[in-house]
Amino acid sequence: MKQVIEYVDQAAHRAGLKKRVPVHVLIETHGALRDVFRIAELPHIEVLDFGLMDFVSGHHGAIPAAAMRSPGQFEHALLRRAKADVVAAALANGIVPSHNVCLNLKDAVVIGTDAARAHNEYGFLRMWNIYPAQILPIVEAMRLGRDPRKRTIAPTRPPLSPCLSILDTVTSCVVRAKPNRPPPQQQAHQHAMRNWRACSSRKSRAADAWWAACCPPSTNWPVCTA
Repeated sequence: MKQVIEYVDQAAHRAGLKKRVPVHVLIETHGALRDVFRIAELPHIEVLDFGLMDFVSGHHGAIPAAAMRSPGQFEHALLRRAKADVVAAALANGIVPSHNVCLNLKDAVVIGTDAARAHNEYGFLRMWNIYPAQILPIVEAMRLGRDPRKRTIAPTRPPLSPCLSILDTVTSCVVRAKPNRPPPQQQAHQHAMRNWRACSSRKSRAADAWWAACCPPSTNWPVCTA
């Protein structure tokens, strides 16, 4: 990691940058976790990220795959230890600990619950998102420490920062501008199916052409009899 930071510094110097380039470090292996406190002491590191899925995979079945989702990711002893160490190392060195992704893309309660548990139980200050619908539940849970599971009455949305208000406005405009377009996941599925059909059609035509060239109809094939 030290060599990587030195390389980044040299590249920034060659590019004429006056400011240091901040570094985000992803902790997702046994070795990285073992050295996490030493890693966090290195210069220019801004964020320590925990990579859940590769960390679980690296245990070769000792941690069940169910621990890649909640509630297992917050309850398995090895994962609790790993997350606690990442947060402790980050906070001890004045950098930001960032939690792993939530594999549920659209359920705001599930996403917000993961973010709230990461914040309230472990001290994570940020959380990765991999889908636009995850942004607001994560931001609200991280900012307020609010667990969506404990809401008895649907609350009014708290005042949003200017950036989030702009995000809401842009999202609404895009939705209104394209009312007949299917959701992004459906679009991706339709696009994949179109590509598959086009590819299959081309393969079929190519096979027909090869067969016609190599085996014309006049070919007399030998007949095998038993």
